[in-house]
Amino acid sequence: MRNDSFLGEIIIMRKSLLYTVALCTFFPALAQAQTAPVAPTFETWKLSGWMENQFRSLGTTCAGGRFKVKNGRSAIPGDVFTQWGAVPPAVWGSQVKIYPTFSLNALFSKVYQSAPNGPMTETGSIPFPWGSDGPPLMSRDLAQASRAHNCATLMSGRLDSSLKIDFIGINAALEASRSDERSETAFLYAGKMNSPLAAAMGLGDAIFDKLPLSRFTVLLSIWDWYKNRPELVSASNANTLWVEDAVSGLAVYRASGLTQNSMLSGNGGFGLSLPFLKVGGDAEVNGTIGVKSRFQNFSVAVWDSTPRINLKPPSWIAGELEKRAEFDKGSGNPVRTDGEAFNYTIDIRHIPPAFCQAYWTHRAPAVSNNQPAYNLVSTESVTTEDRTVCRFVFRVTPPAESTNGEIAITPALVSRIVLPGGAAPIDLVLTPPPTFTVADGRSEFRPLVNGSLTPLTLPVGAQSIPGQANYMIVARDRAVVGVYTTVEAMTITCGSKTAVVNGSFTFKADSSPEAVQIAYTLPVTLFQGVAAGATVGCTAAMAQGPLRIITGQSTISVRLPAYPFEVTVAKPAV
Repeated sequence: MRNDSFLGEIIIMRKSLLYTVALCTFFPALAQAQTAPVAPTFETWKLSGWMENQFRSLGTTCAGGRFKVKNGRSAIPGDVFTQWGAVPPAVWGSQVKIYPTFSLNALFSKVYQSAPNGPMTETGSIPFPWGSDGPPLMSRDLAQASRAHNCATLMSGRLDSSLKIDFIGINAALEASRSDERSETAFLYAGKMNSPLAAAMGLGDAIFDKLPLSRFTVLLSIWDWYKNRPELVSASNANTLWVEDAVSGLAVYRASGLTQNSMLSGNGGFGLSLPFLKVGGDAEVNGTIGVKSRFQNFSVAVWDSTPRINLKPPSWIAGELEKRAEFDKGSGNPVRTDGEAFNYTIDIRHIPPAFCQAYWTHRAPAVSNNQPAYNLVSTESVTTEDRTVCRFVFRVTPPAESTNGEIAITPALVSRIVLPGGAAPIDLVLTPPPTFTVADGRSEFRPLVNGSLTPLTLPVGAQSIPGQANYMIVARDRAVVGVYTTVEAMTITCGSKTAVVNGSFTFKADSSPEAVQIAYTLPVTLFQGVAAGATVGCTAAMAQGPLRIITGQSTISVRLPAYPFEVTVAKPAV
């Protein structure tokens, strides 16, 4: 479609921008729903004619029917048309593609597949998991590449040259520039516009981390696309999937409600950053202003694009996500346990609601006496004042044996891509750092082997011999009131033979440190096959359950260490 005359508003799209980025820093509520892209339609215009219509439309909004342009003159301000080096002069008279906001969103979200010796064909879209409001990523210096005009600046200095407007119209325009309800501002940017997908896969941290944009969220969107398109994950499809990298063009953003004072001072009260974010160079992100506004219109003219780049495979995406996941501890988590089970809350940042609930499973760790057991109790998306997180609540059962002082809370959260044809699945595994710990109060009580390890002797013809295990309870800053066990049984192992025998526990509170003595009887069957005069190594250990140590505050569960001893089988008298 070609049209160089004034046609009024080109596009009316409320609450839309060049393309959408996840801005939880500024917009925590934006990560509420997944926005499906539409077809990347465009119109063809001469750039100068399209810009003429943009500013005539702005003038009409300011002054109504009183706004007119003299024959042969232009409504485009001089600092845009004749004094702006950001737009190559040859482009002004060229035919360019005009994309409405959602169309550019769709352009950047499209995935293409290349066939051997054939063209690229579209094979789907990666929906952006954020809302429809957010500033675009730009590559050039914003001070040189951006312009802003409202009703007042459009009129000032041009009444004698191009514009034809009466006194009433001027007053209307100036009043509009002062009123929150009636003011309208056009923001312009000319330069390179980056795809959020390409930026997340390719920009270095030194640049990307300065943006209020989560690389994790963008990469998680790519992971989810693979999760829903597993048929594209194969060796034959390696390096055949492509996405847009960047386009060069001119963007026009229209907002209402931004007064002249707000535009000049950058103070608008809503904390909304408009309209452009800088990408590139070592400078901090700049060129943003806070405004109070309502989104009216956004569109972009594109005159060039860079070659498409490969979409990284899911294994690479998973590795980056695992490396970049940001964990927070819940505020109500316990700091200490004496062996009882407890709830533990873990938040992961930058996971939108669409990728939170029912998206992750828990992978149980290998059975071990040194690892806690986990039960995933609940998963929910939670929005705080400054961010949206995915919150996981676990029921944690400490290991049966006392640790060296800390219990590491490291449950594995898994999102899996199930591949067709029985191929091995691809897992994304997020695990909290080892700094997520709970103090193990049981470590303050150390049962130590106590007493002589002089070998026992099995007399000739005896059917059993008495034995005992002696322990001392070393407590740090906590008094031991009593000791008991629910199952007074001991497992005795001598060489290759094992027997479970009854034990008699005695707590000696008057000793220092407190002591525990366990008496038991060793059956002769443990020593069958042992040559007369030989000595066999043995151990005594609790058969079931821990030892309960009563303190002034609670009851602590600990396991006694194996008690070593030796038995010598007596020789018959000669």
